[in-house]
Amino acid sequence: MIFVPVAGVSCAATAPALLQSSGKGCLSEGGRQGCTPGRALSSASWITITPDGRNVYVGAEASGAINIYQRVGPFGGLIQPDGSAGCLSESALEGCGSARALTGARPVAVSPDGRSVYVGALNGVAVFLRDRGSGALVQLPGPAGCVENGAAEGCGAARGFAKGSVRGLAVSADGRFVYAAVRFTSVVAVFARDPNSGAISQLPGGAGCISETRRPGCAWGRGLHGSRDVVLSPDQRFVYIASEDGNSVAVFARNRRTGTLIQLRGRSGCLQQRGNDGCTPVRAFLSPHQLALSRNGLDAYVASDHSAAVDVLRRDPGNGTLHQLAGRAGCVEDGGGEGCTPGSALGAAHSIAVAPSGLVYVAGNSANSVAIFAVDSRTAGLRERGCIASRGPPECARAFGLMGVHSITLSSDGRTLYAASERGDAIVVLTVG
Repeated sequence: MIFVPVAGVSCAATAPALLQSSGKGCLSEGGRQGCTPGRALSSASWITITPDGRNVYVGAEASGAINIYQRVGPFGGLIQPDGSAGCLSESALEGCGSARALTGARPVAVSPDGRSVYVGALNGVAVFLRDRGSGALVQLPGPAGCVENGAAEGCGAARGFAKGSVRGLAVSADGRFVYAAVRFTSVVAVFARDPNSGAISQLPGGAGCISETRRPGCAWGRGLHGSRDVVLSPDQRFVYIASEDGNSVAVFARNRRTGTLIQLRGRSGCLQQRGNDGCTPVRAFLSPHQLALSRNGLDAYVASDHSAAVDVLRRDPGNGTLHQLAGRAGCVEDGGGEGCTPGSALGAAHSIAVAPSGLVYVAGNSANSVAIFAVDSRTAGLRERGCIASRGPPECARAFGLMGVHSITLSSDGRTLYAASERGDAIVVLTVG
């Protein structure tokens, strides 16, 4: 059993601060970066917290594994149980249990009732039943346990996944539908979910598969080239897809009864760096990796990798449209290019999280950092308030384990931030102080 402690020595000098424990506050494959040794964490790519706050799950791409942690104590320390209770993998490596369809495991999504866990992988989605007491996972038997292109590995059949690499997953608030963003096929796939078993089945025809590449059996959509992240609006009426290779975000209206998606017409249907494909033009939008909405749903923040930026968009809750704020308020970019507010610690911005307090956290993959922003009450733009990093910009406080930080998530109370670092093969626990 492996324990990751938290709370203790401050590693940040500016307020609000991120703090890492004197006990290292990180876990890594082989104990790299000065962290506690862990298992099945090669290319740790995604980290998520369950709705009940009891567990943290980590998708590790190179390990082909889903890692299981129990949260303990007031600051969210992590315990990984021994054996299969602590991890499942395609090859049952490092004492993990065996599971299907986990090659290239990345995003993890948990149903609102906490009973189901979904893991996106290279060719599809793996489906697990969760023990809400311990957090242990059991894959559903037979075809119900996974969906893959061509029904490989005894999985159920799905369209639009062949070597596509699922990069984003979301479950609707009512637990009836699952949405997957598939990068290399430029697809957003739509599944109906059985609320009793958690099994998923793709909707028929174009209702179940929308693609920019006009794939057979799929509907056509714009702004989906390299689909990477999928986010539902608070009222569940709209879906937003961040697309890495198209430098775009696609906007869809959602039927809450059937789960189907219809892209908004004209320029309202997508935002794009140069306004191609009939999309609304935006700045500092090269390679958007992840999108997050403010708690009131009125603002959207986009982490843009190649722009080394976080973009600030105003959202109309009535019609779902997005519009970038004017001038410097519309983006923060390393160095302040494209008319943005100058920022730091945003190199290869990959992931973004919004706290209940309104603070915005952005992970810089090449900067090996997490930057902290507050909302400017006058302009609605973002003001950088500090950063924490491993071998990152000199102005940042220092932390263990953030080399190549790829994904971040916050506890529901905003007191603990968790990071998955793909180059460091690590997970990191930081407290907000």
